[in-house]
Amino acid sequence: MHSPTLSSAVATGGRFRWFIVAWFFLMLLIVYMDRVNLAMAAPLIMNEFNLRPSMLGLVMSGFTIGYTILLFPGGFLVSRFSARKILAAIMALRSAASVLTGCAWGFVSLMVFRIGFGLAEGPMLPAINATVNHWMLNREKATAAALYITALPLGIISGNIASGYAINAFGWRFMFYVFGALGLAAGGLGWIIIRDTPAEHPAISRRELERIEADYHPAVDGSPGGSTFRQLMKDPWLWVNAAYNFFYSFPFWANLHWLPTYFVMARGTSILKSGYLSSVPWISGLLGLLVLGALSDRVGRKYRGNWMAACQFLSIPFTAYAVVTPSVIISLVCFSVSLFFVLGSMSIGTALIWELFDRADVAKAYGLLASWMTGAGILAPYILGIILEKTNSFNMAYYIFSCCAFLAGCTAVALHVRERRVREMRIHRSHEMQTASAT
Repeated sequence: MHSPTLSSAVATGGRFRWFIVAWFFLMLLIVYMDRVNLAMAAPLIMNEFNLRPSMLGLVMSGFTIGYTILLFPGGFLVSRFSARKILAAIMALRSAASVLTGCAWGFVSLMVFRIGFGLAEGPMLPAINATVNHWMLNREKATAAALYITALPLGIISGNIASGYAINAFGWRFMFYVFGALGLAAGGLGWIIIRDTPAEHPAISRRELERIEADYHPAVDGSPGGSTFRQLMKDPWLWVNAAYNFFYSFPFWANLHWLPTYFVMARGTSILKSGYLSSVPWISGLLGLLVLGALSDRVGRKYRGNWMAACQFLSIPFTAYAVVTPSVIISLVCFSVSLFFVLGSMSIGTALIWELFDRADVAKAYGLLASWMTGAGILAPYILGIILEKTNSFNMAYYIFSCCAFLAGCTAVALHVRERRVREMRIHRSHEMQTASAT
């Protein structure tokens, strides 16, 4: 019996699945506000601990090192255990790591705590993606992904501004204590709200549950248990998708970690002003998520790979020119247009994973693919730090990141070919099942 207990109005209207998406948005909002604290405090931390730019870049990469280590195994953990339990544990552990970051006393302690912070968060996105994949109708998935991924730029925007004020008022360590407490509260509420599947939730209506279950697409290979690790590793298209995630992520991670410092060092702004300026491109990225994700669900035949390729190719000139122009305003516009396409392609790429892989494989595949994305997250801030240290300029790093966007666009074209083939196989499989049931 599925009687509404959390939101009877939402459940009765058959829209409770969107409440789950909204909660994931809130959790990710807190997560990404917490992630940018180190970027905002970077100039002060460099001075207090006497760090060179390359050392600071390595500390920034520390989170991503830990994150990557557990990201791929996290997908298999989600497939084996409850995503609900894993998400609650993640929020508790990452909150503890955030508080410890505020207690750091030098380079080594910062590095250790940031790696621990990343380790705690590693399985989070595989758990969220697997859960949303169970809850949403196929035609809603890119829109749903866009909605909860908007927490990423919103968290960065609000985190940059809130951190700037917190640093001015209370010092950089205070930020980490506050966000540690927020994360712990979000984890406790998440335990109450989240369920792995619609059938497990007491607040969903019978009508909505039947609608969701009727929309499940059949597995391409007919295996409801999903692929083994070895089978996934032998899939060449998994590696093409991994290459896409690796290359397109470089400008994202560079801007996430270094954009506030860029405005301080290259454009001469204050820390508080850099918080406002570095928030503007992420507002543009938020619009890209909402607009491009929804368009890919509604325009044409709803293929994703061609949209992804277009986003990468269009971002290239803006990524490069942002650091060349002498005008701060034009630089800000270029960063904004670049992130419009970079973040817009993120929700589309997530929906493509749901399209290319069977439901039982989504968490496992996403864990591997996202680990390549975070692999770029390890390299991008460190490479930028080294280039800044050697050349006293950000330019060469952003030229390299523009080349990475070009390579990502080329792999997206290949993924579009695969996407068309998978859709044909699913249609054929569905017809076979209908014929078998009729006879």
